[in-house]
Amino acid sequence: MVFFTPTLEDAHNSIKGLKQFLISRGLTINEKKTKITDMEYESFKFVGYEFKKIIRRNRKIPRTYVSIPKKSIRSIKQRIREIPDDNKNTGISLRKSNQTLRGWANFYSHAFDKDLVYPNL
Repeated sequence: MVFFTPTLEDAHNSIKGLKQFLISRGLTINEKKTKITDMEYESFKFVGYEFKKIIRRNRKIPRTYVSIPKKSIRSIKQRIREIPDDNKNTGISLRKSNQTLRGWANFYSHAFDKDLVYPNL
């Protein structure tokens, strides 16, 4: 779960309220995985996406930028390379690589930079 709050105090209050909500239902927050980040200075990764705050040159309003982490790009390239490339089974190799790429592309279809990444795969 991700909360975007304007101040650090609001972030702590949100976590405190969420803890009370979960405790009343017999659940807890994993403190090791809970992190408060100031997006002005650093990005964070969540569910395979990387979240950053950027201000584009032609606009003055800061936006949350959701991108594909470089580690994921390297990983998919490596997985495609590992698919056997036999001359006898070219159809099978193409089918496996297409299935892998299609699933990966569908997962990252909401990323802001997908149009820049997909042609380079």
